[in-house]
Amino acid sequence: MQKWTTAILALLSAVALGLVALLPPGPSLALAQQNCAATYTVKPGDTLFTISLQFKPVTWPMIAQANNLTDPNRILVGQTLCIPVATTPGAATPTAALPAPTVTPTRPVATATPGGPTPTAAPPTATLVPIKIPTFSIKAVTRDTSVTVAGVNFPPSATFTVRMGTYGTLAVNGPQAGTVTTNADGSVTGTFTIPAEFKGASLVAIRLDGPGGYYSYNWFWNSTATMP
Repeated sequence: MQKWTTAILALLSAVALGLVALLPPGPSLALAQQNCAATYTVKPGDTLFTISLQFKPVTWPMIAQANNLTDPNRILVGQTLCIPVATTPGAATPTAALPAPTVTPTRPVATATPGGPTPTAAPPTATLVPIKIPTFSIKAVTRDTSVTVAGVNFPPSATFTVRMGTYGTLAVNGPQAGTVTTNADGSVTGTFTIPAEFKGASLVAIRLDGPGGYYSYNWFWNSTATMP
């Protein structure tokens, strides 16, 4: 039983944020609006959250709204998304798309030496920025009493609201079970009381809601156990 439970938890952690493009390649969909700062074509494994990290300060809810996505969990591989202009409260929304930024190489261009061959400038090198997705796992459960979690890749020093709910609901808008503040390195741990309405339930969903649209969710068996 432990082996199967661990496998299931690993699978759910891999899709902890949801919003994954799991459908086969298809034609690009029409953009919901034309006043876009940029466009992006969905690739296998993309989610609205990971896409938004490439266009900060734009958030994934802003991208979902700009493309009229009624179900942000459903994006298509090959779909062209409008990346909206990031605006601040009270600022006017631009009516035209912003021009693509011009990138100036930081490496100097070589100059020709009289009488010698004309050198070719070396191409600039790209720096890959790893994408980190906040996830947490269940570390211990005391039946009908409490659950202990541990997570990584969260925004540092941010306060998250802990909610629980019926299994299958992702604990969206579920009753609050407490709050927790993440550590400076983005890790988080905490033990939370199981709300009275879920005592006796076999499975319980748990969710961490934070600032800027960050969230992560998981579920646990409501039986006393300790996980590695």
